[in-house]
Amino acid sequence: MLDNKFLAAPDWVIEIVSPEQNYSRLIEKITFCLNNGSQLGWLIDLECDLFN
Repeated sequence: MLDNKFLAAPDWVIEIVSPEQNYSRLIEKITFCLNNGSQLGWLIDLECDLFN
């Protein structure tokens, strides 16, 4: 990444939720990467027991 811009999209995006983070912002970041070439995106919340 250079100046907050990707030179190439990562193949796999992982966002891990921390207590102060906003789900909407994390989903927005994952969606941005998927729309720009990433193949897979994970959102991990260690306090949640749901798997999709």
